Amino acid sequence: MDKQFSVSLFEQLPQPELISNTEYPTTMIVDFDNPVSADYIERLTLAGRRIKEFPMSEESANTYSQISEMVVFLQAQLPEKIDPIIELVKKYRIKFVSIISTFRSHFADAESLELEDIFLNRLKEVGARAVILRCGHILSDRSQAVKNLQRFAFISPLIPSGLRSCCISGEEVFEAIDAEQNSASRHGRIITLLGPNRPWKEFLKDYWSDNILQIVLRAFCSVLGFLLLGHLAAFLLNWLIKSGLISCSWNFDTLKPRTMQELLSLANKYNFKYVKVVGYNNGVIHYGDRYPGKTVISTINCNRIIQTGDKIIKVDCGATIRQTLDFLTPEQEPYVIPNYSYVSMGTAFFIPIHGSGLNYTTIADNIIKVVLYDPKEERFIVTSRDEPTFKQYIFDMTSEVLLLRLYLQVKPKAQYFLSKEKLSHPNSQLLLDAFCDETATNVEIRKSNVKNDIVYVYKYYSNPQETTGSNGLELPRDSLGSLWDRLEEKPITSWLLHVPERYLFWSVELFLFEEEFIKFWETHRSLPIRKIQLRYVKCDGFPNSPFRDRDCISVDFALFRKHRQVLEEYLRHNFAVIRYHPGKHRN
Repeated sequence: MDKQFSVSLFEQLPQPELISNTEYPTTMIVDFDNPVSADYIERLTLAGRRIKEFPMSEESANTYSQISEMVVFLQAQLPEKIDPIIELVKKYRIKFVSIISTFRSHFADAESLELEDIFLNRLKEVGARAVILRCGHILSDRSQAVKNLQRFAFISPLIPSGLRSCCISGEEVFEAIDAEQNSASRHGRIITLLGPNRPWKEFLKDYWSDNILQIVLRAFCSVLGFLLLGHLAAFLLNWLIKSGLISCSWNFDTLKPRTMQELLSLANKYNFKYVKVVGYNNGVIHYGDRYPGKTVISTINCNRIIQTGDKIIKVDCGATIRQTLDFLTPEQEPYVIPNYSYVSMGTAFFIPIHGSGLNYTTIADNIIKVVLYDPKEERFIVTSRDEPTFKQYIFDMTSEVLLLRLYLQVKPKAQYFLSKEKLSHPNSQLLLDAFCDETATNVEIRKSNVKNDIVYVYKYYSNPQETTGSNGLELPRDSLGSLWDRLEEKPITSWLLHVPERYLFWSVELFLFEEEFIKFWETHRSLPIRKIQLRYVKCDGFPNSPFRDRDCISVDFALFRKHRQVLEEYLRHNFAVIRYHPGKHRN
């Protein structure tokens, strides 16, 4: 059966008596059989607005000549009444239209995207500002989502915790509608309102009833859950989702916007508290980070790279170091090349990603300008590295700004010649001296086992040296870094690379002053750690940098998770200030 739509008018009246020839502002509600609209109608009524059926006569039309805004509640099916809606907008010269759509648009739902596009284009033609609100499953008194949760609450013991989605309260949606109506902005936009990302098991539990039948059914489902039938159903659901037969909106924890516009629609002031914006997502994939109640927004599809000059490239936030290396011409390269390339370039603004270079140690050393977005203030920030704003935000992981684009310096391509030196039981001063070789471009020191007396010093030169026994290398990094990149390319080997780090090992990187490093090296053999990797990091003067004031030695190592407490106790007793690498340290 075709979806019908109704139109109601709500007027704010200063007096209880209605005078037929009086003009006053009104809100027009267009309802495509969406039960949420009834809850919004009730809200407006409680706010003192009267409800009337849409007047069709010219005499009645004159009464409502000051219609200020329209709210359109869409349903899944494409309505056939768009033309009458546009005519209403033209007739009453409505300047603002709120369109309540669905977050399925972020899963490439063709029907939703087509409907949004039609509305935006048609409303633009008639000069009306349109705001599309892509809502998660709306929880209001009359919404279908609430009815389903109440009806099927008893199956919560059967549902695996891995099945999750987003539900948002109707009140939050209605407040966003009102806020946008009162906004001074003249531009239309798309706003996503996801709500918290939680397991369906928890959403269903919120609607448990004391009804005896519900209690009995819950007990029965608990038995079925013990028999793993719920996991079987979840497997079937995921198969249907992957087959395209069911929308991904029923089970997800991550979104990957395809454009900057889509990214900004997700990172708006209403929704920002419900999302965690990341790059390649190493925090989750590699370290197993969790963001309870939040949807992870990965920027990896926002990955455009443009050459803006011989020595400058413009890089979107989601482009990886690997993609940047592939983009550059054979005559160009970055100043800093870390061992692991599957990190988004935007991450380098907030986390000190470094390699083994002596003159340029972090990617941030070569960022000359960035474009940021502040969701709460709804403003773009363009700032260069010498400006206070740049220094305020760089390496500040607590800031709530979103990095959209950065401008990066590159240099002429060089060849690197490796010199490998084997040291037996070296003292700390000998290792520190290795970083003072002014003819080397990169220096890295490795110790494969804490109990081992052998340490290897790797030095890279831009010109052949007598001590180098290798041909020219393309990148100043060892075979281990290349191996990591090759493993990351394939899903199975990538999984094998990340799983041990998530469940077995604990990675730590410290930035130590010279005297701190000497103390560490004298006592490190007592620690239950595995490999040790040493690199040199220059001070940068940025207020939020862990090496703001002095040059440091980066000490990167791993240990079994069960030994974490031993390490933390050692650090507390031996160092007054512990400067962790913020991208690796986990609370």
